[in-house]
Amino acid sequence: MIYLKTTLTDDVSFKVKGYAAQHPTFPDESTADQFFDEVQFESYRELGFRLADQMLEAKVPVDGKTPKDGQTLGSLIRECCRR
Repeated sequence: MIYLKTTLTDDVSFKVKGYAAQHPTFPDESTADQFFDEVQFESYRELGFRLADQMLEAKVPVDGKTPKDGQTLGSLIRECCRR
């Protein structure tokens, strides 16, 4: 299981930054509100996409190598799935 903590990062679009400016609890809004409008849905979708992309492209140490010389997490997952 992989758990991603929602964190507002700098590489999101201006729309997401605008939504965050108007909603101070973003990205930790209550899940009691099940009626997302399009802007709210898209803000969470883009943020999740960016976080997952950053995670999969992060270098990880393999066989004692330093992280910068290692493989990406995404390539390691793909390699494990082929086995």
